[in-house]
Amino acid sequence: MIETFNWLLGLEVALLDKPRTYDAEFEREYDSELPEDQHTRLQVKRFKEDDHGSYWFRVVDGHVRREYGNDADKEKVMVIWRKLTDDPEKDAAALEALLSKYRVNQSDSEFDKIYINGPHGLSLTGQAKSKLLSLEETFMARMWEDTDGAMG
Repeated sequence: MIETFNWLLGLEVALLDKPRTYDAEFEREYDSELPEDQHTRLQVKRFKEDDHGSYWFRVVDGHVRREYGNDADKEKVMVIWRKLTDDPEKDAAALEALLSKYRVNQSDSEFDKIYINGPHGLSLTGQAKSKLLSLEETFMARMWEDTDGAMG
């Protein structure tokens, strides 16, 4: 799937990181930006690579030409593959910790686009909303572009 998605994007891969698993400890912190009925947000207190960790990620980054054949104008792209657990709030906090580990600021990143599988639960503002894209939606759109959508 990873290679197929890269091909559908036209991604020139600069980094295909090995699969990594992490162990995480969580804590609740006060967040003034949350609605009045929710005053705390789950955040990762400790995020450590661990072969038996619960949070699996594989990161790919590279470039995509904005225009076919134009090597001078490229977008910097990051793709994050992950296995989701049965706890979306912890998955979102682990994803934030991973982005922090890779020094990716969600609102002002060096990446033009970041693709993530599954619901991410990240609170995004401004330009970040247009940078973070659904891997699944993009995969399906690219898979069936230039067709009538029918298989066979």
